[in-house]
Amino acid sequence: MEKNVFIIGNGFDLDLGWKTSFSNFAYSRYWSQIGKGLLFYYLEENKNAKAWFDLEALLGRFGTDRINETVPGYNISSSMDDKITFKSLKIQLKEYLEDEQSRQINKSSSAVKVFKAIIKNGYFSSIYSFNYTDLKSIAEKIEPGLSSLFGYEHVHGSIADDTIILGTNAEIEIDENYLFLRKVNDPNYSSHNIKYDLFEANHIVIFGHSLSKNDYHFFEDFFRKQCDGQMQRINAKKITIFTYDEYSRTAIIEHLRKMNLGRVEALFSQNDLKIICTNGINDKEIDEFVSYLNENSLDKENEMYDRLELEL
Repeated sequence: MEKNVFIIGNGFDLDLGWKTSFSNFAYSRYWSQIGKGLLFYYLEENKNAKAWFDLEALLGRFGTDRINETVPGYNISSSMDDKITFKSLKIQLKEYLEDEQSRQINKSSSAVKVFKAIIKNGYFSSIYSFNYTDLKSIAEKIEPGLSSLFGYEHVHGSIADDTIILGTNAEIEIDENYLFLRKVNDPNYSSHNIKYDLFEANHIVIFGHSLSKNDYHFFEDFFRKQCDGQMQRINAKKITIFTYDEYSRTAIIEHLRKMNLGRVEALFSQNDLKIICTNGINDKEIDEFVSYLNENSLDKENEMYDRLELEL
């Protein structure tokens, strides 16, 4: 039986019409409720509304700067205060996202079209969300009863069960008094089979995930295998990536290039890789994708087998 994987990033929620980026959060009323202290002032000084505000990268840089003593005012008590600030940061982020999640969604968005086609296709047995928002709640906003047709996993926790996992990756060296900034040290951090599912899948669909350095460890082995010069044709994958525009498309290709030691051309030539923009300039590709999933659905396959049995 065919096995497919669907991966969701923040671009999915943005396409629904929600303002769920870290940049949106940093300029909301919730941000000012985080509190004061060294960590907050560091984040406040480094946020930039005109560029992508990478909160987790900043948290990692802050922890590294503590080692190098490039942030003034360091002492043990300040690290304890910063731990309190970090907890407050997660609380305010949760409340901000709950507020956004209560809003209506754009039902004519590309995210809705693709999501419905994915769920009703029947072959996407593995769904992973890198977002904190509740995908079941989103499904019910799209179509009552849709949430009962699938299961999924949150990679970084969720606001629904108060398990938000925020921070830096383990390979980043940070001050030993700031180990609470590492995701892996969060009590809610858990194992996922995303790597195995990628290797076993026939078709991988990624919507709104930038494949940036923060999440390389989830994708690096898979993409490197798919551009290996010794790879056999039987191991080729169908990979469809949805992103907003040409700017983000170029950024994804650059992330893939760095992830695969420059062998991004091989990734295209050895797989059926397509990157589709959702900014409305060319909806034809999205419509073709939806039609493809509808025509190659589990229901269609069952109908075909039923007809064959009747003929026999």
